[in-house]
Amino acid sequence: MFRTNGGDLMNEPILNCPHCKTDIRLTESLAAPLLETTRKDFESRMARKEQETAAREEAAKKVLADAQKARAETDAEVAARLTEGRAAIAAEEAAKARQATVLRLPRRTAPWAKAAS
Repeated sequence: MFRTNGGDLMNEPILNCPHCKTDIRLTESLAAPLLETTRKDFESRMARKEQETAAREEAAKKVLADAQKARAETDAEVAARLTEGRAAIAAEEAAKARQATVLRLPRRTAPWAKAAS
């Protein structure tokens, strides 16, 4: 267990040995290696977390880029189909208009055909 000596002005931390129950005062010279080990452990965990976060961000960016690419491809395909459909409709309507015009025109005979009869 870790506790502090509240009565001293120095307020040194005290460890209690779990085996012999002896109080061990932690002076700076004793605590420094423990603090250094703890600091290194914390820094390595933070670096690992940062790497994991960076990897997740890269994966998310890739997924987003793939989705944007797929959307652009879909938009291009839809635009091409619309263009083809509009062209087909325009050709069909033009053919209908020609047919309607032909049906509305009176049939004319050639002027020489009347004279021959």
